[in-house]
Amino acid sequence: MNSTGRSLAMDACGWPIVPPSSSIAAIRYLDLITYPFFLLLATVGNFFNLAVLCKRDKGRSRSKSTYIIAIAIADLTFMWISIFTYIHNYNGDLNDGVPDPWLTDFYNQIAGAAMFIQEVVAFASAWMIIAFTAERFLAIRWPMIYHRTSHGKRSIHVVLIIFLLACVIAAVRLVDYYRYYALFLAPSPRPPRPPPRPTWLLQWYTAYLWIQASVQIGTFLIILILNLWLLRTILEQRRFRKETLQPSLSAEEQAKRTGRSDWSTLPMLGVCVLLYLITQIPELIDNAVFLLEKGCVYQSSSELKAVVKPLTNVLANINFSLNFLLYCGVDGQFRQKLGGLFRSWKSTSELRTGTSRVGKLLAVIPSHGTKSTTSGGSSSSKECTVNKKL
Repeated sequence: MNSTGRSLAMDACGWPIVPPSSSIAAIRYLDLITYPFFLLLATVGNFFNLAVLCKRDKGRSRSKSTYIIAIAIADLTFMWISIFTYIHNYNGDLNDGVPDPWLTDFYNQIAGAAMFIQEVVAFASAWMIIAFTAERFLAIRWPMIYHRTSHGKRSIHVVLIIFLLACVIAAVRLVDYYRYYALFLAPSPRPPRPPPRPTWLLQWYTAYLWIQASVQIGTFLIILILNLWLLRTILEQRRFRKETLQPSLSAEEQAKRTGRSDWSTLPMLGVCVLLYLITQIPELIDNAVFLLEKGCVYQSSSELKAVVKPLTNVLANINFSLNFLLYCGVDGQFRQKLGGLFRSWKSTSELRTGTSRVGKLLAVIPSHGTKSTTSGGSSSSKECTVNKKL
C-alpha cells in the first residue's frame, strides 16, 4: 500500500510498478544545453573529415578510408536527426511541459522515421568499428593474405551490408510506431487509450528489445576484445622488428620493409575505439539492467532511469561529435592533409581574387580595337547623314 491508500500495480515479474516522479532530473538540462554545441562541432568537424578523407589515394588506401568516411556520415546523420527531438523537448520546457500543438503534430508524424534512422546509424557506426578493426587486424597479422585478397570495393560492400542489416533489425520501429500513430495519435477525436499490440507485433517488438540490448552488449565486448588482440599483435610485431631488422637501416627503409602503409590508419581506429568504449559504458549498464529486469532478476528505480537516460544521450552526442578533434590530436598524416587542404583552398581563393581584379582592370581601360570600332561607327553614321542630305 502506498501513502494514498491505493495498491500499486504489479508487472509481469510480480514487482510493484512505481509511478515516475513528476520532477525533472537536473541532468536532463545538460542535454538541452550541450546539444547545440555538439551539433555545431559534429557538423564542422565531420565536414573536414570528409573533405580530407575523400582525397586519399585509390586502391587499398581508399578501402582504409571507407570505414572512417561511413562513420563520419553516420555521425552527421545521427546528430542532425536528433534536432527534431531537441526542438520538441525545448519547446515543451518553455511552455511548462506542453509543446505547441502544431509542433507536436509535426513531431508525431516524423518521430517514427527519426527513431528508425537514429537506431540504424547507431548500430551501423558501432559495427563499422568492428569491421575496421577486423580489417586492420588482418592487414597486420597476416599481411600477405590481406594484400592478396583485399580490393577497393570490398569495404564498400561491407558498409552496405552493415547498413542493410541494421535496417532489417530496426524495421520493427517503423511498423510499431506508425501503427500506433494511425490508430491513436492521428484520429480526431483521439481514442481514450492506445490500442494493444497484436500478438505477432508484440512478439516481434519484444524480440527486438532483446536483440537490441544483446547486440549492444555484444558489440561493446567484441570491440574491446578485438582491439586488445590487435594491440597485442602490434606489440609482438614491434618487438620482432626491433630484434630482426638491422640497426643500420633508416626509419624510412624500415617502414618500407614492414609495410608501414597498413599502419597509417591505426591512430584513427584507436581514437574511434577509445571514444566508443568510454561513452558507451552507461549504455552498456542500462542494457544489462534491462536484461536483468526482463529476466525478473533485478528491478531498477524510476529515479535511476531518469538520470541514466539523459546521461546516455549526452555521451552519445560526445561519441558522434568529437572524432575530428581526436583525429587532429593523434594522427600526424591527418593534420598534414588538413593543412594541405587549407592551403589549397587559400590558393584557389587568391587565384579567383587575382582573376577578378584583372578582369575589373581590363574593363576600366578601353582597348584600341574598341576605339577603332567606335570611330568607324561614327564615320559610317556621318556618311549616311551626308548621303541623306544629298
